[in-house]
Amino acid sequence: MKTSLASAATNISQAQAAIEAALRIHLPRGSRGAVSRLNEALEYAVFKGGKRFRAVLVLMGGKVVGMESPVPALPAACALEFVHASSLILDDLPCMDNADLRRFNPTLHKVYGEDTAVLTALALLNQAYAIFGRTPGLIQEATDCIGIEGMIGGQFLDLQPPNSQDWSLVDRNRKTSALMQLALTAGALSCGAPKSSVEALGKAGRLLGEAYQINDDSLDLHASSSETGKTPEQDLRHNRPSHASGTARETCQAQVAGLIEEAQRTLLQTFGSTDPVADIIIFAERIFGKHQVHSSLDSAAMDYSVRRRNGTESLRTNFLHHK
Repeated sequence: MKTSLASAATNISQAQAAIEAALRIHLPRGSRGAVSRLNEALEYAVFKGGKRFRAVLVLMGGKVVGMESPVPALPAACALEFVHASSLILDDLPCMDNADLRRFNPTLHKVYGEDTAVLTALALLNQAYAIFGRTPGLIQEATDCIGIEGMIGGQFLDLQPPNSQDWSLVDRNRKTSALMQLALTAGALSCGAPKSSVEALGKAGRLLGEAYQINDDSLDLHASSSETGKTPEQDLRHNRPSHASGTARETCQAQVAGLIEEAQRTLLQTFGSTDPVADIIIFAERIFGKHQVHSSLDSAAMDYSVRRRNGTESLRTNFLHHK
């Protein structure tokens, strides 16, 4: 794999720019003045911070299977971002995590109320399914990954006391790993990739999702809100087990690195040593991999999120120039 940090950074920057423009096009909006507050809440949910990590992976998954232009996969990338945003809104509600801070801003229900927050989440999820439905294979993959055997089921388990013999962190992690699976398969499905390619990308996505969740658990316990942009110690406050419970940071770091390496092997076995494969692994390592398990983001990613939140982002921030 010949990809350097600099070339990977350029590819990621270009993907982010395309995604930001597409999100403006695909964001659901009401045409009646009476729903203007709901329109404002939708803007707040999608454009107040965020790394676009999953949406970028959609485009990367398409490139792995030979997609030359991001255009075929951009709607799916937006749909992934809408699903993710809707899950955060619901996760932050008082009936779930009861969080006050998300993406360095007050959570949506703190600004617009719980009623508007629920409707905003539903509007985003509804729009996502409308987009997924344009591709027959993609709608089935989306319903599987989002549904009771995927993100929704994993989130349910996250809220339950682990007093069942069937409860496991791996099943709980489906709240993250299933959506990561969808992120890597959606772009490939959007451009008609063969089943074997989709399956390999799905496996790699699940592995990266596991790695992401372990890192997230570690950050929840050890990092401050000024680092992560969200309410800390949620698992501890709700008395929930996590990968960080009684586990040294170094152990979490080793687990994350091992999962990323396994994802890399999976991609190499199917697609060979290509630049798009290298981009995925570099991106994962810089955002939540071996370099970042003790911090929320690398400094460039943090700068991207902060500047865009303040309305000053040029959409050319380089994620990877800062180590």
